[in-house]
Amino acid sequence: MIFEDSIAGMKSARNAGAGSVVAAAKTIKSLDQTAALADYHVHRLSDFFSLKDIEPVNRVPSEKRAL
Repeated sequence: MIFEDSIAGMKSARNAGAGSVVAAAKTIKSLDQTAALADYHVHRLSDFFSLKDIEPVNRVPSEKRAL
């Protein structure tokens, strides 16, 4: 009885570990797709703008930024 419970516990732990690996793989795939989409949009925008056309915007005055 103890042996069977031990085997069942090991199988449960293995399945939980496999589920974690699958979840991590899905997360990585999703992040990769997000990065690819962002890269696509950056290239699309660069067709219309060059970096010299974009002026930086300082939303915080320099005297407050130094604090």
